[in-house]
Amino acid sequence: MRRGRLQPRGFTLIELLVGAAVMSVILAGAAMVLLAASQQHRRGLEKANLERACNQLIGQMEAELRQAGLGLPKGTLVGGSVRFPAAILQANPNDIVFFADLARPNSSFNGISQLSDDQTSTLPDGVAVLNELNGTCDVYSAGAHCQTNTSSALFSGATDCGVDSASITCPWALDKYQASEWVMVANGKGDWAELQLSPTVFVSRPPRKFLQLAGARPGGLFPVGIPNRGFVSTPDRVFYELNAGTVRRQQCWSQLGTPIDPASIVVKPCDAPANGTDWEVRARDVAALSFEYRDAADAIIAAPVPVADLRRIRRVVITLSLQRALSAATTATVRADATASATVRL
Repeated sequence: MRRGRLQPRGFTLIELLVGAAVMSVILAGAAMVLLAASQQHRRGLEKANLERACNQLIGQMEAELRQAGLGLPKGTLVGGSVRFPAAILQANPNDIVFFADLARPNSSFNGISQLSDDQTSTLPDGVAVLNELNGTCDVYSAGAHCQTNTSSALFSGATDCGVDSASITCPWALDKYQASEWVMVANGKGDWAELQLSPTVFVSRPPRKFLQLAGARPGGLFPVGIPNRGFVSTPDRVFYELNAGTVRRQQCWSQLGTPIDPASIVVKPCDAPANGTDWEVRARDVAALSFEYRDAADAIIAAPVPVADLRRIRRVVITLSLQRALSAATTATVRADATASATVRL
């Protein structure tokens, strides 16, 4: 009996459907694993970016807050008994305002200069300062007393400040002083006065160049027999605040107040660009910004801190939290927190 050849047997429809279902499950599982890995990678990148931004801003705020009080006099107002306000002007839970002589946006140096000698007899309407870039170098135009081209450690080959008034090594050529701005002048006793510079900032009256004041210095600022070991500074008000999910900063150098006392000091933001910077956003995606204030005994001072208690502040704890959603279609978030402490001694 002759047997026929066996025909190849194919997959039945049911087998194909079962195989397709199994393959779909495998592919779905692989896709889920890949998606989870992708989300985890993105989550890690977002977290690293947020932590970097958080630490950078905390570092900047801490560095500037550590300079609170720089350029502030410790004595009282000339002709009165008013003590200069505290270095921290406003201490609230989510914002802070403080004094600091910081560099202006168009200058790499702050505005603190040491007073020169011979203030009373020759400069009734001005203030002579030493150029700290060149050590004890008075701004004279005679002789080799101020040869910046040989004594400057920062600007090699610079022109003598006494020869070229616009030399980069002259205090006024560094954009440290603004035309007609108000500066703080303190003498060797610690007495102080807020004085306004002239529109020309400086003037030459041989044998010296000096900061020109808009008016006469008050009597008693440079008492006879007291060496002029004081300084000239340009203390600015620095604002940091939480605003609509951002941290923003402003620096103001307009007149502080008339007269200057804790009750009349100008704490409100200033008009830019004439009197300060615009509000600058320093961080976005901000979930929280808080300031905690402590006294010398490390006890918490409740915020907002009253004006009478601002001098008690010795430590400020800054807490900044950033939070960002991975996408608009998900609630998954990544959060980075950083805390920094700074001690402000007044």
